[in-house]
Amino acid sequence: MSVDTFLAQGRVVLWSSTEGVGVVDLRRGLLWFQAPSIGEVRNFCFGPVETSLMGNRFAIWASTSKKSVFDSVIVRSSVLFIFDTNNPNHVFAIPEHAGGGLFALSPSGRELATGEGESQLHFYNVP
Repeated sequence: MSVDTFLAQGRVVLWSSTEGVGVVDLRRGLLWFQAPSIGEVRNFCFGPVETSLMGNRFAIWASTSKKSVFDSVIVRSSVLFIFDTNNPNHVFAIPEHAGGGLFALSPSGRELATGEGESQLHFYNVP
């Protein structure tokens, strides 16, 4: 299992692996873990975790080799998911064609910018 971790707010560890994504509070333990349904785990690949400056939100790409479901979203190739560290269900999701892979969260995690090459930027309000 490959694991990518990120320390947010000095107390929370976020991680992505071939198994899914999760959040561990260094004082309280596991807060939550989100995984694809049984049988679809082999189809998924999760990208590195990127956090907002405040550390309350994070974004991660979920890619799949065939149409699958992750956190009740149909993923055909890849989807960018935004999570709140305190909630195992995504707060926002956009398909790959909406951003092309490049993205940045605002310091609060309430705005998202995505880019396609050098010519197009897309801005989203994240609930």
